[in-house]
Amino acid sequence: MKVYFEIPELREKTAVAIGTFDGVHLGHQSVLHCARQNAINKNYNFVVFTFLDHPAIVTGSKKVPQLLTTSEEKIALLEKYNIDYCIIPPFSKEFSLLTPEAFIKTILVEKLKAKDICIGFNFFFGHKAAGSGVTLNQLSNKYNYESEIVAPVMFENNPVSSSLIRKLLSTGDIEKANQMLGYEYYLKGSVIKGKGIGRSVLGIPTANLLVNERKLLPGNGVYSCEVKLRGKKYLGVLNIGNRPTFDNGAKSVEVHILDFADDIYDEILELNFKSFLRKEKKFSDIEQLKKQILSDIDNCSALFSAKINII
Repeated sequence: MKVYFEIPELREKTAVAIGTFDGVHLGHQSVLHCARQNAINKNYNFVVFTFLDHPAIVTGSKKVPQLLTTSEEKIALLEKYNIDYCIIPPFSKEFSLLTPEAFIKTILVEKLKAKDICIGFNFFFGHKAAGSGVTLNQLSNKYNYESEIVAPVMFENNPVSSSLIRKLLSTGDIEKANQMLGYEYYLKGSVIKGKGIGRSVLGIPTANLLVNERKLLPGNGVYSCEVKLRGKKYLGVLNIGNRPTFDNGAKSVEVHILDFADDIYDEILELNFKSFLRKEKKFSDIEQLKKQILSDIDNCSALFSAKINII
């Protein structure tokens, strides 16, 4: 997959999948499969057109959503779909002013040589999001391409969407969010020095993770997770929160890695969320907190063992 961070001038005919693709969830995957199959059937190059960040960061929306996937994570997920060209420019003010027709004509048809275009049922484009699947269909004859609007993927009577997944993650509903994503939600970042409370006060060492500020953190609480480090996998108990028993400070991401004791400052960890264990709470004293954390570790181990036995 060749990645472009600016819009190139392609030469060959293409089948293009367009979308924000934040999370590359089951709904997005359906759009990608549609475009890829069309590319195979018609001997076109397979192109994905997306953006480095969410368009709302430029369009002046009152609320800019946190990302399910950073640009690096999105590219890594897209690499699994046998894409020829991934076009992932920044969403600029100039780009936001293009009319839907101008976007189709100048970007998709003239620059990307699109002969087949797939979008999701809820994707809108062009100035003030005035373009839709209807627009794409209406202009197909004028600009000599075929278009396909991909139906929603349903989960428990709801269309799978990035916004719904964000909502589920914010309430700690990890299992449903993972099902809609088609993979386990994860955080990735470097290990930084924390306040040393885990090791020095509680006797339970934790690694503090520095996460991209645009990445969505699930709701405050304690989670079981799989920790990927140095090419190996470990079980972990992850806390996201403000340490209410101590200082109720800035939100932190801390993980206790089971059966592991090495110094890993500045190393990169990937935390894959397995399940929600409990909400964050303030304890009356340190001993009560320590007792609860040890119980969390036991619960995490038990859940993992139970899943292995089921498999």
